[in-house]
Amino acid sequence: MFAGLTLTLFCCLPNAQDPADGQVVARFRNNGQEATVTATDLALEMAFHLRRKDEGRAACEQLVGARLVKLAAEQQHLTASDEEARNEWLELQRQLRGAGRSPKTEPIVRNSSEAELLAYFSVPVLLRKLVRAELAMKPSENVGGEMMQLWLQEARKQRQVVDDPELLPIGTAARIGTEPVSMLDLGLLLLRTSSEEQRDHFVRQVVVLQATESLALQLKLSVTPEELQRQLELRREDAAADPRFQGLAFEQLLKAQGVTSAWLLQSRVFRAQALQQKIVQHNHPAALLQAELQEHRDSVIDRVGPRRRLGVIFARALDEPNALVPRNFEAAVAHLQKAKARLDKDPFDFVAAVESDDPATKARGGDLGWFQRSDSSLPANVISAAFAMQKDRVSEPLRGRDGCYLVKVLAIDPEFSDAQLLARLRERYVLEVTPQILASAEIRHLDGSLLGEEATAPEKNK
Repeated sequence: MFAGLTLTLFCCLPNAQDPADGQVVARFRNNGQEATVTATDLALEMAFHLRRKDEGRAACEQLVGARLVKLAAEQQHLTASDEEARNEWLELQRQLRGAGRSPKTEPIVRNSSEAELLAYFSVPVLLRKLVRAELAMKPSENVGGEMMQLWLQEARKQRQVVDDPELLPIGTAARIGTEPVSMLDLGLLLLRTSSEEQRDHFVRQVVVLQATESLALQLKLSVTPEELQRQLELRREDAAADPRFQGLAFEQLLKAQGVTSAWLLQSRVFRAQALQQKIVQHNHPAALLQAELQEHRDSVIDRVGPRRRLGVIFARALDEPNALVPRNFEAAVAHLQKAKARLDKDPFDFVAAVESDDPATKARGGDLGWFQRSDSSLPANVISAAFAMQKDRVSEPLRGRDGCYLVKVLAIDPEFSDAQLLARLRERYVLEVTPQILASAEIRHLDGSLLGEEATAPEKNK
């Protein structure tokens, strides 16, 4: 508990050297021009999207705790020396190693200078001094984690801390008495304690937002509050019609994700999604989509036409088997032929759960989900066979690159009208905007290295 509380407190003290105004964390190409992502861009985006989630709530509580310690220490003229802070850091290193964790791998350590670490570690030192002063304890007496937590709880009451987002204006993460704690401060804490993967995810998100807004400005497109409200209502209607949600109210679905309708309307991501729809409408007007359907109907149907829900029993195989993959392709075919024979008496999901080598779908009885005819995540011959079969039919064993497949058609979408095909074609073009932005952005770290290959679209809330 003590080590956890120390980490909680030391990483939350605001510091003048925080990477804020103007510090560049990544570079990218925006419409052919050099552009940047700053620490401020990143911190604000992280704060806005994580504030209502568990991670953001915990970070806000930690940030408030550090502020309370700092305020009380100033009032009582208490200070922490560099030596005391350094000893605190040494003790925490010992505890981390004892727990099997390397201090060097802690994000806060990787992202902070020595001076910043000393400033951070002064906080638990000050907190123990405050507790001793409050309880008239001797300087040598031990102050445990529970005593520090109790002090923080009482300080929150005395200072009248407000950290409920519903009671605070946009841009304020918390309030201590009349003093606001800004979302930027919260974001800088989240940035400093984030993993590389999480940081890269938000870098991509900021790039997509900036590029979308830049393109919309170039095309003289904008989104009105009324249009955003309409987009919200469309989300509400989609959720009400989705059988997965079993009649749950839209607000309940949002709450489960840690957001609200008001949050969505303020979200830069939500606005960017609406802008992307307008960009697609501008670049692919109705007449152009209609012409595409008429001239390339088969291709359009392959891309956005009726889908098929597929189940699979997979047998892994290699040309030269080994200890990990003991079957060659001939043995894999024989295995699947026996599995198919079992389907005369046992249901497909049961046989798949027993016989399939695909761990991702075994628990779901082989259910792979929905596929378009143009889908490339399965071998072309598997997709071709699946779209040639009737519902509930099972294929013969089909060879792939690393194994063989038995495929069953679990369900088939109804045929779409031309109006539905056009609507889905426009939706497909909207979905392609983000990958296209990321592909052309060439996002790079400051050392010139490219961000990882993963292309993550802006977070979308149902």
